Amino acid sequence: MVVPEGGKATFNVRLSAPPEERRTTVRIRRINGDGNITLASRSRLGFTRRDYRRWQTVTLQASQDDDTTAGEALFRLS
Repeated sequence: MVVPEGGKATFNVRLSAPPEERRTTVRIRRINGDGNITLASRSRLGFTRRDYRRWQTVTLQASQDDDTTAGEALFRLS
């Protein structure tokens, strides 16, 4: 996905099967890469057995910087 400098981009997340517990949490975090690319939405998504198929939106943002190099970052959902 491309996040333009000074802009935002989104992607959607849902579970492929109902959680074993009544509720499960998916944690989102940047694990490496350009520090200018950050999570603009909440860092945890909650899913239940009733709504596990419902898409939830994650938003990333990239702040403006002085270089002309396109940065990259890796985010993990767990």
